[in-house]
Amino acid sequence: MTALAPEILPAQVPDGTEWPGPDTVVLLRRALRPGTDAAGLSRFSDDRWALDSAVFEDHVKARSLNFALVPRCLRLEAKHYLWQLLNHEEPRAMPRAAAARPAVSTVLASFPHFKAFATWLAGLGVTSFGQVTLELLDDYLGAIADEGPGLEESYRRLAEVRRLWAYRAVLPPGMRLPAPPPWGGEDSRDLLGRIRNDTDNRTPRIGERTMQLLLLWAIRFTEDFADDILAAHAEYLDLHEKNPENRRRPGARQAVAHRPGELAAKVSAYLQDLRDRGEPLPGKRDETGTCLIDWRHLSRIMGCNSMERTRTGRMIRESGLPVGGDALLDAPVTARIDGHSWLPGRIGYHQAPQFARLLSTACFTVIAYLSGARAGEILNVRRGCIDRDDDNDLWLMRGLFYKGAKDKDGSKLPEGETRRDPWVVTETVARAISVLERLHPHQLLFPVRIEPYHLLSGRTSKRSGSARTDGSITEDLAAFTAWVNDNCDRLGRADAIPDDELLRVAIRDEIPAHPEITVVFDGELGSAARRATDPGYKAHRPGGEAALAPIRALPDVKRGLDALKISWTEIEDAEADDVIATLVSRVPDGRDILIMSGDRDMYRLVTDRVLVLNTAMRPGQRLIGPKQIEARYGVPPSAWCCRAGLAGDPSDGIKGIPGIGPATAARLLHGGLRLEDLPASGRLTGRTGQRVLDNMAAAIRCRDLSRMRTDVPVAHAPDGQPSPSLPAPADVITLLDLW
Repeated sequence: MTALAPEILPAQVPDGTEWPGPDTVVLLRRALRPGTDAAGLSRFSDDRWALDSAVFEDHVKARSLNFALVPRCLRLEAKHYLWQLLNHEEPRAMPRAAAARPAVSTVLASFPHFKAFATWLAGLGVTSFGQVTLELLDDYLGAIADEGPGLEESYRRLAEVRRLWAYRAVLPPGMRLPAPPPWGGEDSRDLLGRIRNDTDNRTPRIGERTMQLLLLWAIRFTEDFADDILAAHAEYLDLHEKNPENRRRPGARQAVAHRPGELAAKVSAYLQDLRDRGEPLPGKRDETGTCLIDWRHLSRIMGCNSMERTRTGRMIRESGLPVGGDALLDAPVTARIDGHSWLPGRIGYHQAPQFARLLSTACFTVIAYLSGARAGEILNVRRGCIDRDDDNDLWLMRGLFYKGAKDKDGSKLPEGETRRDPWVVTETVARAISVLERLHPHQLLFPVRIEPYHLLSGRTSKRSGSARTDGSITEDLAAFTAWVNDNCDRLGRADAIPDDELLRVAIRDEIPAHPEITVVFDGELGSAARRATDPGYKAHRPGGEAALAPIRALPDVKRGLDALKISWTEIEDAEADDVIATLVSRVPDGRDILIMSGDRDMYRLVTDRVLVLNTAMRPGQRLIGPKQIEARYGVPPSAWCCRAGLAGDPSDGIKGIPGIGPATAARLLHGGLRLEDLPASGRLTGRTGQRVLDNMAAAIRCRDLSRMRTDVPVAHAPDGQPSPSLPAPADVITLLDLW
């Protein structure tokens, strides 16, 4: 039978130590967030202690200490020790560290590492911390070294043993570790033989190219697209208020009392307006993807209750109008990008909250990249944080900081501290903050929910803070990137946001076995032959510093590939596309090929055994084969060059035929027709047909310009042998001495 730790008797408690009873509040001596309900605070006897009320950062997710995870034989002593960490007001110094009262966030972060020590002890039959000997601590050090949990984890586990030792004077004699400092007071670097660099930021940096394009699109949203999104979101909120269930709230807008025949006349006029504009009925998709009439939206528009089972509803069903996949809002889409509308149509009712979230995420990106503030500080920024210093021509952003905010005793100030010196920011940042203040009425610029009606829903949350968390903003950034890349794909743009570790992500997530890898680079003179045919070919690509920045990194990239024994090839007078096409043609039948690229030019090489892997797409949609290409673009891979001949290829500066877009090109080429087949196909009718006939020679030139060579003299030949595994990025940097 397992022995249990005995209850601590009051007589054993040291002088100056406050000892809790079963009903004692867990956060007894901690500052609490304003408005905290004391009746809801955790008590000592609870096995789960909620500490959220003592965490003032609005962006921090709900956290608790779960003592059910601590071995039962040590659970009571663990609770007493953690209670002292939280409430003993006199700081206890750990070896080689300043005396400071641990912050609540520190207690939360340390708990898993303390639990690991308790679990190890229980496995040896130890039922009290007072039974621990110096020999046992040496064994624990050996167990950590043998287990190899990782350098960071090893340091933290040793630190929690030292912290328990530092609090020995606060604890009863039966709970104390031995009096000598653990492991003779030696530092972890000496004990483990490895050094942890505490000065480095352990969050991996986003690659420069990824960050540049992410910021570019974020600025487009905040400066170009914002007015369209704000107008659509405002209309969405107005319509949402007209939902039947919302009208029942006191003070809400009530349904319109229509006189006999008035609603039918209003509906008839509405249907005629849809016909005149060539628009479908408001719709929504069910789980099978079928478009159904959105009766709730029609009720919002008409200011009435449901019409689905009325004569007016029958009039709508029998109108002959198609049903759309969303309910289009009236707010116009006015912003342009490179002379074209940034969206193919107006924003739908159900899309408006999604676009509002994308806009909010874009604002976060702009502020984070251009202000110098930490992510947590930005997520806690409030309305009215921007000041204008006209005398010095400066924009100033004010807010709280938490990391490094300390009281006179050196302990963390949980409520944070107002920055004495505000952040000096650009007008672009000030504009992004102005957009957020127009987007919603919340005091926090980045609330969990943007729509104000959520505040009226009576929902409760486990955490006290109402700002978005680090985790949720990461998810939002992923959604923002996915939207950008989907639209770059739709528009044929070359400024999609690349994945930060394309090759590593592809191998980890998409490829079941380690592949044979060949990396292909553009030759310095690779575009020369095509530019001799068409001076406009790739003429729009950036020059100067923008073009030189990635080129300057190529020697290190190639050196790294050589060091890792990863095959690469570069032909001075050939584009990478032509080299890839040549290599594909050399792979024997029966072998599958993945072309990892975000360039749609690769689609012309796709077959049943040659797929494109685009890690910029959403997981589950990254592998692109013939079916995906034809479903999205209306033409098979074999017709891709003919499509470019008609509609052009903006990413390469291939113009195609003016006035012929991708949809028209797909219709003309449907069924696998080639350009040469079109004159006799019967499809070249009307003005569009005549335009194609008049420009057929130009279309064929554009098609030939987009075709890839398969005769490049490449010395490398795929041999079917897997390439070496890729090491961690830090190991590559160390290998190349790039720190």
